[in-house]
Amino acid sequence: MSPGFGSWYAVAVRVLLAACLCLIGCRDEPTQTWVFVHADPAFSANADALRVVIEGAGDEVVDRTDPVPGDREIIANLFLHPKGGDANRTWTIHATLLDGDTELAHLRVGGGYVAGETRVIHAHFEVDDACLDLGDCGPGRTCQAGRCVGSCFETGAEDDNATRHLATCGECATCVDAICQPRPDGERCGCEGDSCRDGACDPLIEARDVWVAQGHACARTTDGLWCWGSARTGQNGLGRNTDRPEPLEAPEVAQVTDMALGNEYSCAAWIRSGAIYGRTCWGWGDHGSFAMGELSGEQPFTERTEESEDAVADIDSGARFQCARRESGRLQCAGGNSSNELAQPDSVSSSSEWVDIPGTYRDFGTSDSGVCAVADDGTWCWGLSTYDSIARTPDLECVPGADGDCFTDLVSIAAGSGRGCGLDATGLAWCWGGNEGGLLGVEGPARVTMATPVDTELRFNELAAASASFCGIDATEGGLHCWGTNGSGQLGTGDQLDVRRPRRVAADAGDRWRSVAMHSSYGCGIRDSGELFCWGSNAGNGPSGSRLAGRLGLGLGTDPSDPTSQTVVTRPRRVCFTRE
Repeated sequence: MSPGFGSWYAVAVRVLLAACLCLIGCRDEPTQTWVFVHADPAFSANADALRVVIEGAGDEVVDRTDPVPGDREIIANLFLHPKGGDANRTWTIHATLLDGDTELAHLRVGGGYVAGETRVIHAHFEVDDACLDLGDCGPGRTCQAGRCVGSCFETGAEDDNATRHLATCGECATCVDAICQPRPDGERCGCEGDSCRDGACDPLIEARDVWVAQGHACARTTDGLWCWGSARTGQNGLGRNTDRPEPLEAPEVAQVTDMALGNEYSCAAWIRSGAIYGRTCWGWGDHGSFAMGELSGEQPFTERTEESEDAVADIDSGARFQCARRESGRLQCAGGNSSNELAQPDSVSSSSEWVDIPGTYRDFGTSDSGVCAVADDGTWCWGLSTYDSIARTPDLECVPGADGDCFTDLVSIAAGSGRGCGLDATGLAWCWGGNEGGLLGVEGPARVTMATPVDTELRFNELAAASASFCGIDATEGGLHCWGTNGSGQLGTGDQLDVRRPRRVAADAGDRWRSVAMHSSYGCGIRDSGELFCWGSNAGNGPSGSRLAGRLGLGLGTDPSDPTSQTVVTRPRRVCFTRE
């Protein structure tokens, strides 16, 4: 490393040398750890000084305050080498950004060494509103993803190209001597009513499923159905113009098995005692998207019982249409047909009742204006093409493989706009369609015309897609990995840069995920613990030029004229279910 990092380079060397820590370039004892301290230059420009306190073996060995290098993201690099080469030693770092005597932000990092190795930590000041409101989380803890967590950090190898490492402990632990120590059972964590148990946060209300649409979202929990976001047409189930920046329970719908959320409406499939199957829809009923006959304008909760001999297995929705797959594999669609979403010719503008799609299918997925479905004889798409975001067709077109024949390896599907992806039986992801800049995660031209494997060794057990963004859950370790376009932070990777290969997305290091759902500019996922997280843009353009806000469920606001409501959250943030 060169001295170009500013005064903190010289300070680190001079002071750490006094603590028997080795100078840069000293390789006779390679047991060492680099800690790079990052801060967003837009925020650190508000600070005039950085204070760093380093403790080792219970003794304070560094306490130094220096000017902040305002034009750099890395504002300090700290080179630690254990006294006598003893890899069992541990250390803690407490960094504080200062504006005069005012403490602007805190970062705590705890760790140790690996014998005979050089380890690297890239630790970031988290300066979103949630962390700034929390302030100093106290000894052994730091703010991450809007929560105080234990401050033991994961490390990377010397050649690790990661630019962010995460704390490993979680909310219900404290970092002590580089070990995550559980906090006492019963201590408060997470959302209201949550408590610590066996070192993990035990949510009072667990999320089971989550669905997202353009301006609103819903989640099925252990305690019922909750919705939030825009209510321009009553689609969040809470009444017209009652926009909601946080989840609110929708008691009119119970025993939900699946949901289909359109731009301006919501539908829930349910089953009741006695094997009674049905759907309940609410919001804007035009275009026939409820599949409940001719309706117009805003509709309250409208219920229809479905046939039980071939019950609805799952439902999904585009912008203005809805499809249902039944237990037999039969697929039906209803609603608007402006892009041939119903596999009907242009002469059919819409249908207010189900239209049968030829064939039987084991899975299907919708984009705003198109459908793809997996059958034994291949993967078939119609409506807005998954190869071309302008072309559309009422004909079912099969996705070809490398041999030119219909690709038959897929078992599940996720459709984007002008592109699609699916999983084969091994969990390998295959994609096709628009690949500008390699956004599909495949090596190939700007438009990939056959199913092509994503360039990754990962195998997924779930896949989600929206527009040109994709996320999958690692079948082995449960990690969430996303790729594609990221201008609204919809990938949750901590920035707004496009990602061309699957990248790990995490609230905490090593977290495991159960499910994920995506729309074009935000996403939500559920961890194995039942905790719901969302990320991306809290506001966006709605129908007829309107503005929508509150869709992240984080309480950021629903007034589009308020900058708070337009916040972009680039990493997963916990969503709370709180009764009023």
